[in-house]
Amino acid sequence: MYKLIPSALSLLSLLLLGGSCNNAEKAIKRGDAALALGEYAEAAGQYRKAYSRTAPKERIKRGQVAYKMADAYRRYGNVARATAAYRNAERYGLTDTLTQY
Repeated sequence: MYKLIPSALSLLSLLLLGGSCNNAEKAIKRGDAALALGEYAEAAGQYRKAYSRTAPKERIKRGQVAYKMADAYRRYGNVARATAAYRNAERYGLTDTLTQY
């Protein structure tokens, strides 16, 4: 029994390390799925998670995630966060007719 604990811990740590490589992509996919189902609060949370896990050097990707996050917040009814996220998307160079004013 006690011999299994170290090997189980090793396996768990490998799974966690291997799974953390694409956390941003996974969060984006989860956000897209939640948005398609109309679960806007969940989608916004997933996009926020993806945004925080995307490197600032990846300006295009970060802008796209910010735009998706803004859209989810807008549909959810959180105007303040939607406006801030739209401005973030615009700051990263992603412009759309909704972000221009």
